[in-house]
Amino acid sequence: MRRYEDRLRELKDERRRRHAVEVAGERGRADPREPSRGELEDALAREQRERALVDLAGLEEKTAQGFVLWLRGDREGAKALFEQAASETPDREEPFEWLGQLAREAKQYREAERWYTRGLEGDRGYVPHLAGRAEARLEEAERRHRHGQAAEDLFQTAVDDLTEAVRLEAAGPQSWIHRLVRAHQAHYAHDRLGEDPRDLYGAALADFDEALRLDPEDGEVWAGRARARASRLHGEERQGTASDESYESVIADYGEAIRLNPGHDEPYMGRGVAWSNWAYHRARRGGDPSEAYHAAFDDFGQALRLNPSRDEIRMRRAMTLVNWGDEATKAGKDPSEPYEAAIADLTEALRLNAARDEGWSARGYVRARLAARKGDAEGEGLLRAALDDFAAALERHATNAETYRLRGLALLHNRRYGEAIRDLEEAIRLNGALEGELRRQVDFCRRQVDRR
Repeated sequence: MRRYEDRLRELKDERRRRHAVEVAGERGRADPREPSRGELEDALAREQRERALVDLAGLEEKTAQGFVLWLRGDREGAKALFEQAASETPDREEPFEWLGQLAREAKQYREAERWYTRGLEGDRGYVPHLAGRAEARLEEAERRHRHGQAAEDLFQTAVDDLTEAVRLEAAGPQSWIHRLVRAHQAHYAHDRLGEDPRDLYGAALADFDEALRLDPEDGEVWAGRARARASRLHGEERQGTASDESYESVIADYGEAIRLNPGHDEPYMGRGVAWSNWAYHRARRGGDPSEAYHAAFDDFGQALRLNPSRDEIRMRRAMTLVNWGDEATKAGKDPSEPYEAAIADLTEALRLNAARDEGWSARGYVRARLAARKGDAEGEGLLRAALDDFAAALERHATNAETYRLRGLALLHNRRYGEAIRDLEEAIRLNGALEGELRRQVDFCRRQVDRR
């Protein structure tokens, strides 16, 4: 099963590398356009496809045909054939697993969960179904959490799946991905329950250490440990205990992952986020964040060269640009350049994936920050555009507390205090955890209204 996935990853990585090189030569930058089907037809891609097709002999016919369509970029055709295979040969694992993967790629996490569950009805001990269902549940839980919705049930069932996967595949480094269970438990204990997660993080990292002892040349394990360390670091940041050594360890692990898998965009993006967070941390302590910000932009740029159609990379870079602009404002400098660059990244991210409600609200917030500095006809136009963005976000998800929080702050920055109060109060109503953060802003707005 894994060899088919390896072939697919090889083909995608080579497609991205070739496309990035071609476009860089033509324009000096990566084009966000997804490579066309014709761009797959270079000699190396054909060679990799032939290698993949050799492996298809062990698959049921419709599953094999679906895999070929997937290789060619026809996801809908692949899905239709996998569904037929799942109906006609329900005892085979592959169609259910790949239907789950296709649904996850489309961010349809509940559909993915259903496919993995159907696969487990035929084979209750199939580890990839358990791991896939767990990841789909965790992704749906994170989506709900961003929107201020409860997700404890999804998180707990995901942990149960991962725990069972660990039990079934406990021997050998191949089980590393399932060992994330303790890291997820620690993240949940800290973020959802307010408990001390240090012991759980220690256990998670010990699992990764053991996997690396068994196979120190597995780039995915290095990336997994980097993510676990980054999750622990996130908790330290919130508690005010983050150290330079913690950031260095995350960055070093991602560096090893990049050395071993230089064609993967994920570790570059992860390291870029780590550099960005370290820059923010340095600035809070009165240090110079410039070097860390530049390192972050270098990594985001490389991630985009490898995968120019991934909207999440542009979202991450945009948020880093916003932080850099905020630092410029505090230093008495003009933040227009980083803010405008952030707007451009968010605009491109939304072109790639208009379903991201957080993209609309983020762009609205940055436009509003820029509008507050302009204070003229251009500023008024930016504010109208910002409010249109927030409206678009709420059309997609009407009860997203984060959208109301950002719109409330945007209105506050533009001295529209009465409207800001309504949005900030609504954000608190939708997500009570925001009470401590937003109550001061609400009180400030009320004082400004009373003075008028």
